[in-house]
Amino acid sequence: MLYEKDKLEQYFREEIQRVSEQQLQALDEEIETIREQTLAQLESYGYTVDALVEQAKSEAAYNKLYAELTQDVQVTDEDVAEYYAQIVENDKQIYENDLASYTLQSMYGSRPSYTPAGIRTVKH
Repeated sequence: MLYEKDKLEQYFREEIQRVSEQQLQALDEEIETIREQTLAQLESYGYTVDALVEQAKSEAAYNKLYAELTQDVQVTDEDVAEYYAQIVENDKQIYENDLASYTLQSMYGSRPSYTPAGIRTVKH
């Protein structure tokens, strides 16, 4: 009986090995297909792997520099409120008596932080 148990265990090990090898081969083929599709998509947008690697290096360097420069920066809610109040006051001085400039800025630039009296807007 021990002999049959050993044979059965051996059979299952071999079967698992065979299935695993088939699965690995199928995964390798799927990975290669995805790789080729990805490279083709990148090329259709004008990118190359080398260009993406260089971009990733640049981003990593930028992120490291940003982290280093801002590690000691503390911004409070009061700081944000004060800064926003300054922006609103600046926009108020610019647009309060110049509705045409406000309209142009709103349509073709960024929306100002101050809306002069008499301006009506439509939200789409």
